[in-house]
Amino acid sequence: MQENPLVSILIFNYNYGKYLRECIESALAQTYKNVEIIMSDNSSEDDSWDIFVEYEKQYQGKFFIARNRKNFGTDHNFATCWAVRKGTYHVVLGSDDVLEPTFIERTMDVMMRYPNLGYVMCHRSIINESGKQTYEKPFYDQNCVIYPPAQSLVYMMAAVNPSITQILYRSSLLTPDRSSTGGLAGKYYATRFLDFSISIEFPIAYLKEPLIRHRIHGNNQNLAAADDLMEAIGFYVLNIQFADKATQKGYPELQNNFERSVEKISELCLRYALRGLVSGNYEQGKRYWHLSHAFKVDQSKNEFANELTQIFGNLDSPDISKEIERVSKKRGRLSRSVSYSPPEPYEKIH
Repeated sequence: MQENPLVSILIFNYNYGKYLRECIESALAQTYKNVEIIMSDNSSEDDSWDIFVEYEKQYQGKFFIARNRKNFGTDHNFATCWAVRKGTYHVVLGSDDVLEPTFIERTMDVMMRYPNLGYVMCHRSIINESGKQTYEKPFYDQNCVIYPPAQSLVYMMAAVNPSITQILYRSSLLTPDRSSTGGLAGKYYATRFLDFSISIEFPIAYLKEPLIRHRIHGNNQNLAAADDLMEAIGFYVLNIQFADKATQKGYPELQNNFERSVEKISELCLRYALRGLVSGNYEQGKRYWHLSHAFKVDQSKNEFANELTQIFGNLDSPDISKEIERVSKKRGRLSRSVSYSPPEPYEKIH
């Protein structure tokens, strides 16, 4: 195996000039030095392209930059980066996100120790527009290698939602049959289909260290998807494709979990409904509440669903804010509050 193989950092951008320097500097600051940085801009209307050119001139030979003549969308922007990358491994870095200095060093160390891995996924911290950092519990309670098809079932249960930036991929595995879903799910969740497809064929690794700062702000797709219900509808369509893929790969038992996965999506909708209430967007919350009952009609024994039903029936009450606060403070309602043991079969990384 090649020592210190080349890693490509792919940065695609549209109008994120205000975050771009911090993103690029984090790529330059990597302690693993054999990297190339490839940047594609989707015809931004801010100063993004000027920043690209500035760095390309300052670090000649380190960067490759390209600019699309108009905004062709995220997929085309990624394809521009992908067409010229040379790395055996790659990281897709959102231009509003920030890598910790040891991201590639730590993930590549695990990749070299377990050469059959499809990808290495790490934990993340969250930053806002101004860079204020908050931490959440890691999804798994230990560093581990998870063998197929265990992680695939976790994805099917809509239990883990990594940003693509959290993952170091083996580049040779990004093939059309693994990375393309087309249609509704493909627009929002093509990377999740890729992760599922790889994890059903290859072992994957998880590091519980937060090696990436993922930015949540008013302009990024995470929030846009939540507002138009795609956080739930996309999962449903995606799970149908997951089940079909599992059958193709010889794991029909995963398809047997489809009904259970729909129930998980119903629970997810309740969480998004509560988020809408907490943020003051009652209409968004109500849409997710209705969608939850579309996925699972009878929720009479679900305490969380019953509490939200009471809230939506009394939105004009002078005490409604206190009731929303009371419900939101219950453990695990707004966000995951615990770390889980990895699914079997797995191996602890020492």
